[in-house]
Amino acid sequence: MEVGGMPVNTNDKQHRAILRRIARRAMIERGLLPDFSAEALTELAGIPASAATAGEGVRDLRHLLWASIDNDDSLDLDQLTVAETMPGDQVKIFVAVADVDSIVRNGSAIDDHARHNTTSVYTAATIFPMLPDQLSTNLTSLAFDEDRPVIVIEMVIGADGSLQASDIYRAPVSAIMQSSRITASRYGWKARARCPRLLPRSADSTRICASRTGQRNA
Repeated sequence: MEVGGMPVNTNDKQHRAILRRIARRAMIERGLLPDFSAEALTELAGIPASAATAGEGVRDLRHLLWASIDNDDSLDLDQLTVAETMPGDQVKIFVAVADVDSIVRNGSAIDDHARHNTTSVYTAATIFPMLPDQLSTNLTSLAFDEDRPVIVIEMVIGADGSLQASDIYRAPVSAIMQSSRITASRYGWKARARCPRLLPRSADSTRICASRTGQRNA
């Protein structure tokens, strides 16, 4: 058998279908919801875009070098991180979590599904997502170079590892990198492009940063 001119092992397809049925049955047996309800899908159809990133009490943190520690092909990105050095050997750490609540109403059918399952369930044959793909991999995903609303947990850590200060607030962010391994060769050019003062300067990096800063301020 061929699909698109490529040979396909029908046994593999049959085995995967069997595994999907087993996974679905296991979800039901353990009281989890394998599918989104008709009400949840109707709600999803009424969410055309991601939430606004401006508003009262919102701090704009898009200038920071936000990075995600994920596989290169991951789309459902729900957390970003960045850190800054401070005087006295202190470090300020920012953790940004996708603000799904900005477009999913509390008590809605989508919220009820997520509350019931509490997590995405990964199996060998398929994934049962906590949120519909349109949300988790698109409208709320903290994807590269996309402005998204988040909840930020800000912490100042002392030289002895103790918590010196903390804060929680809403903010828009934009990721500069997504990788399962942060290496200098992959991280460097994106970091310099966003903020060359934090890394060795070059004429090219300064020019790119000025260009991107101008675009954001336009």
